[in-house]
Amino acid sequence: LDLPARRYAGDRTTAFYAELLNRIRGVPGVVAAAATSTNPFREFGFGNTVTPEEQAANAPPSGLVQAGWRSVTPGFFETLRIPLLDGRVFNAFDRKDSEPVIVISRSLAARLWPGQPAVGRRIYWGGTTGRTWTVVGVVRDVRDVQLDLDTSLMVFLPHAHVDLQAMTVIVRTAAGVTSIAPSLRDVVHRIDPSLPAPTVERVHAALVETAGG
Repeated sequence: LDLPARRYAGDRTTAFYAELLNRIRGVPGVVAAAATSTNPFREFGFGNTVTPEEQAANAPPSGLVQAGWRSVTPGFFETLRIPLLDGRVFNAFDRKDSEPVIVISRSLAARLWPGQPAVGRRIYWGGTTGRTWTVVGVVRDVRDVQLDLDTSLMVFLPHAHVDLQAMTVIVRTAAGVTSIAPSLRDVVHRIDPSLPAPTVERVHAALVETAGG
């Protein structure tokens, strides 16, 4: 979904996705739902630099380590079954007016603080000035662009803080559910009839195309 900026300014973007996901979770057959800024296996992700707070004085102004990033809603890790290794994942209390927090991948934690806990540490995201973000969780490394590429250093940010208007909704259904697309389109239409009907496809279809078979 790509919300029109003129109608979804300020907190309206976050509110839209919160309502959308709440309604989708109530659709029969849906087990879990969340949203992410990257369409898995359909597009490349975003990248930025990260710098541990304690290393900022000795790092270049642009930052220390290049890492991928995703803006995600609460429920993202649970929906995709990405294991939590330490700390916590995002929840409804991670709002725009709350402390800026992040979840990072295991490989990034090992790169920034080898042999040391990452939860509770603070980083700069993009450059070495401005506000810092507190690490609240570490998750297992994942591949969400191509399965044959190495896993990337990754930062996950709460959508409430990085409220992009273009997001991909991820839905996990119960076994045997095959006709969920009409219900999902109906949910979007009921919230905002002016939005184009979204494309609904299985992640498996994108994997097959990515693998070339």
